[in-house]
Amino acid sequence: MTVAVRQQEVLAALPTPAKRIPLHEQLPAWEVAADQTIVRANLLILWLWELLPVHFPEEQVDLRGLTTSDVFARNVNRIPKTSENESFWETKFKILYHLSGEGPSPLRDVYNQDQWFRAIWDNVRQKGTLEGIKEYNLNITPPFDESNAEILAFRPQIAPVADVNGKRTGYLAVYEVDPFSNAREATYGIIRQKYKELKESGYPYVLNLSGEGGAANADLKERNLQSQETETGSLPPVFADTFQLGIAMGVPGRGGDDPISKLAATIDNKVTSGVVWARSRLNNLNRRVDR
Repeated sequence: MTVAVRQQEVLAALPTPAKRIPLHEQLPAWEVAADQTIVRANLLILWLWELLPVHFPEEQVDLRGLTTSDVFARNVNRIPKTSENESFWETKFKILYHLSGEGPSPLRDVYNQDQWFRAIWDNVRQKGTLEGIKEYNLNITPPFDESNAEILAFRPQIAPVADVNGKRTGYLAVYEVDPFSNAREATYGIIRQKYKELKESGYPYVLNLSGEGGAANADLKERNLQSQETETGSLPPVFADTFQLGIAMGVPGRGGDDPISKLAATIDNKVTSGVVWARSRLNNLNRRVDR
């Protein structure tokens, strides 16, 4: 089986696109090609993964030859080895194993040098499935030690990106704040403040990284803002109407009169609605079994 075929199988395991999310929203997000290279990204996700240059914004963003595996391997010490983060590494290892087995990868050193990671890798290898790669948890320490918060909590949503002919060419990852985490309020506040700072930097917020050498094309700002919208997977009620608007822009119960703050203030109700939805689905299934 060729690498191209394996890449398409990974993309085929993602959900059918249903909602629209532009990269210039107030959430960390990037578009990744089938070979795991970063195609487009907003400044918020580059900040999150410590990819902004030391002298930003005076220094140009340059991600020459960088893949997401490189990024995750560089930041391994910022991701605590907890049960909450097992789903993150399971997802990354599933994709890695399907694409290249135990071949060369920046993540190979990660699972070869630590028993905690090795146990996850061995489990992924034994199951050999791509099931469950569309959603996971990520708890990560704040970038550059610039915050007093102990952890930032996300529940990234993954969905395919297709070309004009409908062929899947990569995927979009949007880092939604985890509404179930105890760290959600701290995460909301930090993301909101950092988004404001990045927007005021004068640097284009959405970058096209697919040009020569991986250097960011800072001349495509207006075109990017008009064309960044892509499709993301359908979500259960607990996420469905919060995903697109970006619940990370407010702290529950402390918002203002703007739409985002109002939406943030209702997140607890959204969580309750999601639980009710899940119970309803379970009851329906039980009725079918009884019949």
